[in-house]
Amino acid sequence: MRAIAWRAGFLAAWFGVCVLIDGARARFASPEPVPLAAPARLEAAPATPKKRVIALTVTAPTDRDRLHARDRVDVVLTASPPRRGTKPLSTVIVPDVRVRTVDHSLETPGDTVVTLLLDPEDAASVARAANEGQVTVAPRTGASPARADDSWTPRCAGRATVRGIDVSKWQGEIDWAAVRGGGVRFAYIRVSDGSTAPDPTFARNWEEARRAGVTRGAYQFFFFRPEEDPEEQADLLLESAGALRRGDLAPALDVEVADGVEPAEIVRRIERWVRRVRRATGIDPVVYTSALSWSTLTENSLRFSKLALWVAHHDVECPNTPGPWRRWTFHQRSAGAEVPGIAGPVDENAFLGSAAGLRRSTLQDQAAAGAAWRRWKRARDRLTQEH
Repeated sequence: MRAIAWRAGFLAAWFGVCVLIDGARARFASPEPVPLAAPARLEAAPATPKKRVIALTVTAPTDRDRLHARDRVDVVLTASPPRRGTKPLSTVIVPDVRVRTVDHSLETPGDTVVTLLLDPEDAASVARAANEGQVTVAPRTGASPARADDSWTPRCAGRATVRGIDVSKWQGEIDWAAVRGGGVRFAYIRVSDGSTAPDPTFARNWEEARRAGVTRGAYQFFFFRPEEDPEEQADLLLESAGALRRGDLAPALDVEVADGVEPAEIVRRIERWVRRVRRATGIDPVVYTSALSWSTLTENSLRFSKLALWVAHHDVECPNTPGPWRRWTFHQRSAGAEVPGIAGPVDENAFLGSAAGLRRSTLQDQAAAGAAWRRWKRARDRLTQEH
């Protein structure tokens, strides 16, 4: 079925088929999903021979200052609630989509042409979802500068920082030696979106980054919806990265999208993921989020304030920091950096401290981490055999 869907999406893109998606007229606002125009038209351009990526052009009303080229968005399906009095069910159809262009120069005031870059199979998924409910676009954490709020504080580095990046399949094949030569000293590498969508470039990036002398860390985009078990998501990260080695960064949890889940349940699910990863690695993981996302999703929970914070706030020197944290460790400061060895834009980050400080923040006791990982692996293998 997936092969058929892939071919259908590719052929539809190749011949420029337009898909009509129903949705109410609204504005883009982070972090909640926003409806596309009614009707919103998706025009699919063919993939290139070198890179099988489709450009979907969406005509929709937006606030001119809320969406920009190189932003990251999620394509979301919002279906009708199962019973009256409950919230609509939101499901991320295609996570982490790059905005290629944003064109405000249209004859219709307020309308915007937004071009998204999608795999052929993802394009087919969007087309199918249009028949099931309202398709929306949700700017990701850090896509727009966070609003000022009493619950968070802009915090400046106040000292030297170390340059880093975070990467996923959207960066294609990376020349890690060139990346290192360009001044990048660390990189967080995406393992997956949840437990069912592993990143196909992780294994290569994980090995090549270390070989090139770039300090590496693994991160996972976390889904809170009921069918995505926190332990299963953690297990995928642990299996993919293997036993951590001396000099590796702590695994990071990407907290951005609520999936219609209440704050108290979100906090419980984060706790389950953190507990699993801590036991299997022997170290505390890192939390990636923005001030606005943390306030909205967890109601500024204090339970994780002792974990290192990777804060997302683009194009600023002093990022808005969630209330529970007094300092940040990593700052994602741009989604459009140019780095040698990478074709196209990439997320740029800063580590708060010196190169020596970065080394001290990495895993030091490889033997203990290896023993913890092997205990996790044996327990997981036994559970798999029992089922």
